[in-house]
Formats: sequence, structure tokens, C-alpha cells
Amino acid sequence: MKLFFKIRQRQHLFILAEPRSGSTWLTETLNSHPQVNLLGELLNPRLFPEAAAFPGLNPERFSEPLQYLDRKLGRTRDRYFGCKILLNHLNHISPSFTGLFLAAYPDAYYVFLTRKNLVKSLVSAQIAEQSNRWQLHPGEEHPLTPIHIDPAWLKDRLGQRQALRNRVAAQLTAAGCRQIEIAYEDLFDNREDTIRRISEFLHLSGQDIRFSPKIKCTPTNLADIISNHAEVCQALEEEPEYYSMLTSRRL
Repeated sequence: MKLFFKIRQRQHLFILAEPRSGSTWLTETLNSHPQVNLLGELLNPRLFPEAAAFPGLNPERFSEPLQYLDRKLGRTRDRYFGCKILLNHLNHISPSFTGLFLAAYPDAYYVFLTRKNLVKSLVSAQIAEQSNRWQLHPGEEHPLTPIHIDPAWLKDRLGQRQALRNRVAAQLTAAGCRQIEIAYEDLFDNREDTIRRISEFLHLSGQDIRFSPKIKCTPTNLADIISNHAEVCQALEEEPEYYSMLTSRRL
């Protein structure tokens, strides 16, 4: 009986996600379960004005974003409640904030959502910014206007994105957090199996989960969307891992 109560009690659930990694699709899919209530990007200053004051806080004021989260999350009574937080939003408050955040929610469940192809993640963000289309619904046309990518900018951002991913992964492990790491590619290549893994991690019935109708917003072949694709390929030739991401025709 005690074990049953422990499993059924309310728990924080956070999706810690890289940008353009399928976090909106996963949030909506998990929210279809009657015992899950995940809010949006609570630390995104572009979406929530209250969060706009957080970037640049002095160290002695780092508690304010945590108080903000507590106020927002305290309104729900679902078994699993929380929100999705993009890694760059954590980092934007302060490089030190991730550790404080994990310490504030030591018993939470964390879904660490990444994207194996970092190049496509960054290109997808550029497409979304320029077209102002962040998700697509079935039947909607894909914005296929070619975009120009600065090779120097891309190489710099790839290094930053990889470093941030590694740092957060190490902090999750060091803090002993209950976590499951999911890749964007698995969400769409092996959708049923991946959602089953997440359901088992959360002790939820996968039969109560319905897939979000939203679809991916990045062309499979980047040569179709990057106007200076040959130039970018040349710039990444000495970076085999990133070069293979740029030329891959997979997700």
C-alpha cells in the first residue's frame, strides 16, 4: 500500500529540451494523458513578460526565477505537473542557474530532449524565425523560401550548443536526477516505442496518450533550403561530425 501511494503522489515533471528538438510535439502528446499537466516555456522571456526581468540577475537574486516557477506550477493538482524549459533559457538567466534549478526540484522527473543533428536544429530555428512558423499542422504548406546561412555563425553556434548540452547532461547526472534522455530523431523515427519508454519511465498507461497532430518543420535535405549550401559544406569539411549532419538526408 505504501509503495502504491508513493507512485501515485503528485510529482514535478520537466522537459528540458534543446531548441527545435520536438518539445512542443512531446509536450502536447504527454498532455493528452489525463494525469499530466505540462505548461509552456515558463522561462521564455519572449512569451512570458514576467520572465523578461530574469536575465542578468545578480547572484544574490537567483531565487526569483525559482519563486516564479513555484507560483506558476502551484496552480495545478495533476499527478504530474511541470513545464518545458529550453536549455538556452536556463543558460540565459545564468550559467549557474541550472544547478540551482535542479537542486530546487531534486525529486522531479526529467525528460532530457536533444537532437542528434545539431545542424538541422539550428537551420530549423532560422527557418522558423524568418517565416514566423514554428509548427505545422497536417495539410499546411511548408515554408520553403531558401535561406542564407553564415558558415562562421553556424560553426560558432554548433560549438556553443554542444557545450551547453554536455554541461546540462553532466549536471543532471551529478545531481542524481531521475531522467530519461530522448532524441528528436527517435520521436519521429520510432514514435510508438519512444512514447512507450517515456510512459514506463513515468509509470503511466501509454493507452491514454494521443499523438499531437503537429508535424516537423524542417526539410529532410538541407540542400533544398540553404541557398549557399555548397559554401557551408566547404566550411564544415574539416569537421566530419558536423559535415555529416549537414549532408544527411535523415531527420
